[in-house]
Amino acid sequence: MTRGVRGPVAVVGARAAAGVVATAVTLAALAGCGSDQPTPVATASERTPTATGAASSPAASVPPASVTGSASGTMNQAPAAGATADASGAAPQVTPSAGGVRAAVVQQIRAAEQGGFDRVTVEFQGTFGAWQARYVPAITEDPTGDPVPLEGEAFIQLVVQNATFDNLFQAEGGVPHVAYSGPRMISPGLPTVRQVAGAGDFEAVLSLGIGVSKQAGMRAYRLENPSRLVIDIAH
Repeated sequence: MTRGVRGPVAVVGARAAAGVVATAVTLAALAGCGSDQPTPVATASERTPTATGAASSPAASVPPASVTGSASGTMNQAPAAGATADASGAAPQVTPSAGGVRAAVVQQIRAAEQGGFDRVTVEFQGTFGAWQARYVPAITEDPTGDPVPLEGEAFIQLVVQNATFDNLFQAEGGVPHVAYSGPRMISPGLPTVRQVAGAGDFEAVLSLGIGVSKQAGMRAYRLENPSRLVIDIAH
C-alpha cells in the first residue's frame, strides 16, 4: 500500500523513523570499477562514484558502526572483509515542479560481481530522497512487520525516502502513472549477495532487503543520470 510522502526515513518492519545523517556520507571512491551488471555496460558515471551519496571502507566494528569521512582512497580499497557499517545519504536539493515533488519510481534492480565485491544497483525514474543502508538481524516488511524470507546468513536493510514501486497514488495533475514491472525478488547467485527483495512500499518510503553470505564490509552511494542507489558488499 502506498500513500503520500511521509516524514523521516522508516526502518524496515517498523513505522518508527530511522535517524538519517543530515549531510551526505561520503565513502571511498571506486576508481576503475566495471559495470554494475554484465549487460548493459555501465555508464562512466557509475564507474566513478560522486560525493553526493557516499561509500566507505569502514573500520571493523560489531555491531555495525556509523561511518563518516571524505571521498578518498583508491578503487582497490574495496569494502574490507569483516568490517561492517551503516551508510546514509541526505536528500538532494530538488526544485518542485508545478505539480509538486513526486516519488521516484524503481526501474531496475540488478546485481553483479565486480571483482572483490558484489554490487547491487537500484535504478529509479525521478529523484529519490534520503536513504539508509545497514545490517539488521532479519528483514521484515514495512508496515506489517511480517518476516521477509531471504537466503543468506546476514541481512542488509535498505530504506529510501521519496521512492516507490508504483506512483498511482500520485498520478494526478498531469503526473503520469509509472510502475515497476520487474521482479520484486532477484537471486543473482553471487559470492556474497544471495537475494534482493522488496520489503515495503508505504507512504512513499521504499524498503528492500539484501541477503548476503556473511556480514562483510559495505558501502553505498548515490549516482545520477540515471538516478541510482548503489550498494557494494565485500567478498
